Parts: sequence; C-alpha cells; structure tokens
Amino acid sequence: LLALFGIPYIRARSEAESQCAWLFSQGLVDGIVTDDSDVFLFGGTEVYRNMFSQTRYVECYRRGDVESQMKLTRERLIHLAYLLGSDYTDGLPGVGAVTAMEIIDAWPGYAGLEALRTWWQEAQRTGGLSVRSMDPAARKPIHRKLANMKSLVIPDHFPDPRVQEAYLHPLVDTDPAPFVWGKPDVDRIRAFFAQQLQWEASRVEKDLQPVLTAMRDREATGSQRRLEHFFGVT
Repeated sequence: LLALFGIPYIRARSEAESQCAWLFSQGLVDGIVTDDSDVFLFGGTEVYRNMFSQTRYVECYRRGDVESQMKLTRERLIHLAYLLGSDYTDGLPGVGAVTAMEIIDAWPGYAGLEALRTWWQEAQRTGGLSVRSMDPAARKPIHRKLANMKSLVIPDHFPDPRVQEAYLHPLVDTDPAPFVWGKPDVDRIRAFFAQQLQWEASRVEKDLQPVLTAMRDREATGSQRRLEHFFGVT
C-alpha cells in the first residue's frame, strides 16, 4: 500500500526504533514517531508521541531537554533499563523509578552497576553488617534501603553487557541515500481497496480525494511539509 501511494520506506534490519534513530542522526528524517521509550536508548533525539491518538495531544520530546531537565543522558537511560526492565532485560524485582534513580546516583556508570551487585551480594552474605560497618560519610539511605529490601534479587550475570551493546551498537541499514517520494498509482489504489476491503467506488473516491489534493499542493510548492505544519507547537 505504501508503494501504491508512492511513499518511501525501508525494512529495518532489527528494531524499528534503532533504525529511526539512525535515520534522524543522518538528517534523513525530521523526527521519530513512536510511543516506545526505548527509542532514546537507541540514540533517538526528537520523538513525537500520541501521533495516532484521537483523544490526546501530540507530544514532542527532545533528548537535549531530557538531559538538561532530568539529568538523564543516553547512558543513564540504559542503566535505568537494567534496573526497571526493557525489551532486552527484565530489570530488578522491587525496584521502581525512584529507587532506580537513587541507585544510578549512588553507583554511576556501567562499572557502578557491577559494584552494586558486588556490594549487595556482600550485604546479603553478612546479613546487613557490611552496611552498618560502612564509613558514615559513604553510607547513604539507599544502602540501608536495598539491604532491607526482601524482594530484591541481583543475579550473578548482572549487568549483562549484551544489553548495553544492543542499545549502543544496534543492527541498522546504513544506506545514506535520501528518500524519494513517488506519485500515487490511482488506478491500482482503487483496485486495491475494492479487492482487499470491498469498498464501494464512491467511498474510495471520497477518502482518496483529500490525499490527492494534498499531494498536488506539495508538488505545486515544491517542498515537503514538516510535522509542525500539521500539529501546533506549544
């Protein structure tokens, strides 16, 4: 159907979000439309959410804003995924958003997550004595909180390096060729809707006409409209 309308597309080699993040980094697209937050972990920097919702406003999230306002870099977001879970990892039981933020502040970086596992295992082995014997200057509320958390389990393989690798170096199509818009094949579009959806000719014409009008307008202006043309920015 995309081909019939002359809309350019590619098939992602892996995750769609990782492919879109790469396309944006190369200036081949104006933004990324998705409700999947993993896109930021793949390097997405300008994301539009709720694009297809009839009851919610379209929201634009920029990675620069996330970093400046929430102090969450791409790397810290990946570390949060280790704790909270994502498509590639289950996270740690009993750890919510607030606790996860406290953890990555107390144990920053990937090496910090490894140190967290080592510290927690020692705290479990000593029944919390290792926490009480810590230097008071180094001890933080999060240490006692985790030591007393009954549901928390940190496996020996935490953090799995394959998770970070999947986000930082995803498999993507790196063809730098820009997208080229074609023209809709009106006759084949009519036949498609008639055969596949059993639409009457009158309905096809009613729904197709606005699309054809918009495409003629685009040809007349000689430029492709940006997302801001369709959605007001607030």
